[in-house]
Amino acid sequence: MRLALQGADDGVAISISSRPDSETHTVSDGTPDGRGLLGMSERARLAGGWLDAGADDDVPGGYLVTAYIPAVRQELASA
Repeated sequence: MRLALQGADDGVAISISSRPDSETHTVSDGTPDGRGLLGMSERARLAGGWLDAGADDDVPGGYLVTAYIPAVRQELASA
């Protein structure tokens, strides 16, 4: 498994990849309690970002999850 984080002032980009020789894993498309890819995608969208998951085109049999979460900026209230 490989994890990459790239932070910037405007947010963070996340990439997680697994290779076919990694531990056996199960991919879930969501469960009633909000876990899985659907839950992660919804949370990313609610934060103003996005999440994509699927086969890793660069690694046969691999799986890739990428996401971008924008930084939260608080606006100062004007008096």
